[in-house]
Amino acid sequence: MTAVHDFPEKSGSASNRTARVLADRAAGEAYVASVCFKHGPPRLTGVELEFTVHHADDPARPLDPDVLATALGPHTPRTLRPDSPASPLPAGSPVSLEPGGQVEISALPQASLPELDAAVTADLTTLRDRLARHGLELGATGIDAHRPPRRILHTPRYAAMERRFAAIGPGGLTMMCSTAGLQICVDAGEPAEYAARWAAAHAMGPPLLALFANSRVHAGRDTGHASARWLAVHETEAVRTRTTGFGFGGPGGSNGSDGTTGFGGTGDSGRTGDGLNGFGGSGDPGGPHRFGGIGGSDRNSGSGEARGTHGAAGSRRTGAPGGLNGSGGTGHGLNGSGDPGEPNRFGGSVDSGKTGNSGNPAPSQPPLSDPAAAWGARLMDTPLMVLRRGDRPWDAPEGLTFADWIEGRGAGALLPRPTVADLDYHLTTMFTPVRPQGYLEIRYLDAQPPGDWLVPVALVAALLARPSTVDKVRELCAPVADAWATAAQCGLADRELAAAAAALADLGCAELGETGLAADRITEISESVQGRAHRAGSER
Repeated sequence: MTAVHDFPEKSGSASNRTARVLADRAAGEAYVASVCFKHGPPRLTGVELEFTVHHADDPARPLDPDVLATALGPHTPRTLRPDSPASPLPAGSPVSLEPGGQVEISALPQASLPELDAAVTADLTTLRDRLARHGLELGATGIDAHRPPRRILHTPRYAAMERRFAAIGPGGLTMMCSTAGLQICVDAGEPAEYAARWAAAHAMGPPLLALFANSRVHAGRDTGHASARWLAVHETEAVRTRTTGFGFGGPGGSNGSDGTTGFGGTGDSGRTGDGLNGFGGSGDPGGPHRFGGIGGSDRNSGSGEARGTHGAAGSRRTGAPGGLNGSGGTGHGLNGSGDPGEPNRFGGSVDSGKTGNSGNPAPSQPPLSDPAAAWGARLMDTPLMVLRRGDRPWDAPEGLTFADWIEGRGAGALLPRPTVADLDYHLTTMFTPVRPQGYLEIRYLDAQPPGDWLVPVALVAALLARPSTVDKVRELCAPVADAWATAAQCGLADRELAAAAAALADLGCAELGETGLAADRITEISESVQGRAHRAGSER
């Protein structure tokens, strides 16, 4: 959830690009728009799997980082051992660690789900075998069920994040050190379709979060919530975690009990919400760039771990140095056409408001026509989370937005002018539920047991397989498109969410034939999805 994919710049042209000073806000917005959304026919699918790690003989014992490093051997990330070769696993998946020692494998994108299944299965088997030989095992839930949060990675970024989040509440440290997510990476799509795919990826978030909620018990305590992981994300900085608008409602839309902010032209005023870090009470008045929703966290390299997930560009063109595994070579872009792959590009969009979960069901609307430009504007108005300063603390000046830095306002007047590399890094501090990096990284799902990861991946792939299915997803999810907090708190115990999840299960299972999976795998996945979705209805 919080590690960054950091690529070393090896070519002169790349170094020149990242050293380029940004002339003004417009240049920053244009750059973000150009790298965060790449267009092309949907072809590739990837997945990033995070797991808590435990001593098998006593899952509640604090994780020993030396044992973990020994178990991972040559695959140990440099955030833990700076001199490690940080080799990918046999099928190519790089390994990274979250601040609390959660392990993540980032599978290379594949042209079919059977290929992805084979690669991930091989690398997961290798990982589990290495851990088992040293008395370690992977957790099976989206939050540490046995231990309180404890940071074992000591990097400037993580230290600054911990200090920043501590002023807000305990959710930040919990998110950083106790949570594990399952992130699905899909192509953004053709120019005429990507906004609809972006909208659908967001709209199905609450029902899918409820369907696959898997983080109720934390540190030995029943939290009473279906996804305590997602609620921990709620409790960090709202400006960088809230979901962006995606096509429901009109300007200045109202807000329901979930407390997600409407996106009116000059922002909506505060409202009564769920009481989750900016979601409760009456709220502060919305400014020109207030954002609503909730999101995941990010990736961090700390001491310079060189690895990445997916090249963010065109028809398998050469990615930026480091490509997919941080060791150079070809970056496998997740989109058909576009510019050469760029590392660490994240994006999103801002749209008009929408009716919240307790209001009237929002009608399905055309998606935002230009999410890339809107995301560029949002990035400019988001405060810096950290400021890279070499050996000095990385704490950012309070309230300094990237636009302030570019224009030399406030504390920005005392800093060197920002470069493209600085903006690249700023992009890694956005923790939205769906984060575009040229492709769409769907980040809201809890980790599943190691053997069950393919079920949500196949369902999401099926739901986004065809334009007609994408449109149907938006229609089915419109009544609950804002119900993030309700999904995290109640899961499928909420009737509207359960109904939407069941409808998505029916739609997605009917489309599994489009994924290329074998008939027996389709049957297995369908039974799992339908069992989850329809069992909830029978138990109410």
